[in-house]
Amino acid sequence: MDLFDTIKKDHEEFKKLFKKLAEKQTRGDYSRLHRDIVAHMTAEERTLYPALQETEARQLALEAVEEHNAAKHELQQIDQLSFDDEHWLPKFMVMRDLVLHHIEMEESKVFQHSKKLFDEKKLSTLQKEFSAARKETLAPAGKK
Repeated sequence: MDLFDTIKKDHEEFKKLFKKLAEKQTRGDYSRLHRDIVAHMTAEERTLYPALQETEARQLALEAVEEHNAAKHELQQIDQLSFDDEHWLPKFMVMRDLVLHHIEMEESKVFQHSKKLFDEKKLSTLQKEFSAARKETLAPAGKK
């Protein structure tokens, strides 16, 4: 699996969880989504985006990081609410829309630029680093 397949696989899982949570909010599904999105964003911020910032796609990478920051802010706000709070679902939907926009931008512009700017060896290295960073972020405390 290459870097883009790995990232897209995560995106597809997020979309499934978004749909599920929009229909019925459960603590387990939200916790899983939160954990996985944070791990995914952290891995991108440690690997792909720094590499892109060293290229002509710097502004695109900076924009992607800012989108991550906006999504993290919304996640923090959602975390403060209980599922029965009338604001939970609207806040969740805003966060979902931010992430879906980011996914669309990433799968088109970021992937396109990355394929042009990086050779297979660099993409392979980034994929390994992305997977390791994601795994490290997902590891329970004390298990890293």
